[in-house]
Amino acid sequence: MHHDIAIPCCACGIWQGSRAPQPEPAAVPLYVALVDVCCGEDTLELTRSALQAALEALPPAARFGLVTYSHRVRLCVAQCAQPCS
Repeated sequence: MHHDIAIPCCACGIWQGSRAPQPEPAAVPLYVALVDVCCGEDTLELTRSALQAALEALPPAARFGLVTYSHRVRLCVAQCAQPCS
């Protein structure tokens, strides 16, 4: 059995062989908010404002998910037009 292995040259650091190592994909930060919606309108408005401020502060590549619950749980994915149940 033959394995094709890439070996760096000690003197110059250039990779010898047909396959150089591939860079690791950049990690994308993921944020999830869990919100209990069994509360008054004032509390929900404060929560909405806080979530909006948090979303505006996220890095551009970040992903965000929202899970709300009361008597049932709903999952909202930012890329979807409608909530996923």
